[in-house]
Amino acid sequence: MGSQDIIAQLRQDITTAGDAGDEATVARLRGELATALRETGAGSAATVTEDDLRALLDATAADARLVLSEGKVGVHSGTDYAGGGLLVITRADLLDRVGSPADDRKLTETAALLDTDIRLLGA
Repeated sequence: MGSQDIIAQLRQDITTAGDAGDEATVARLRGELATALRETGAGSAATVTEDDLRALLDATAADARLVLSEGKVGVHSGTDYAGGGLLVITRADLLDRVGSPADDRKLTETAALLDTDIRLLGA
């Protein structure tokens, strides 16, 4: 299994353990994930964070979306996006995933999954 596959599996395992309420396993897996990211250098690229997702949820524009452009993740809407960069998620799609109000665990898990998606694309 390649390093990206291991990272993706760890993130999925964190979600599964979190859904089961197994906080001890979640903590252990987060440590393993941090180590894997450090060892592969994957942690040095642009990442999606809970703060990025909160900023997207706080955006007032109906067409708000999270975009990866030039190695940075940011909230864009209207013409300031102009098709440049990689669409990560729209505000509407994020609300479908995490609900309203979003809890910290769902935001953490969603950020990790989106970050994995970006990394697997090679961005």
